[in-house]
Amino acid sequence: MKQDQTPQPVNLTDFDFLADVKIGVLAELDGRTISFRELLRLEVGNTLPLSRAVGENIDVYVDRVLLGTGEVLVLDDSLAVRIADLRDKSSAPKASAPVENEASG
Repeated sequence: MKQDQTPQPVNLTDFDFLADVKIGVLAELDGRTISFRELLRLEVGNTLPLSRAVGENIDVYVDRVLLGTGEVLVLDDSLAVRIADLRDKSSAPKASAPVENEASG
């Protein structure tokens, strides 16, 4: 006899011991590839056009694993991201965010 394969809800109290662990979150607006020549010609005030349309959701990563998508907002003169969609971990492949240069931030 087969056991029920229906996913069970997660009991969050099972993770109380992890509640204060810090996890990096990255909200990625977009990316672009440029030539080394273009890089050398960059000056203060130049713009880099991106392919993502205005109003299009951005990708949100937790520890370089795609969590879902979000909407960019301005709240009290600061940028924020409203989570719009959470990735279904059972149906989507893992995606990794670009590796940040540790020296830059």
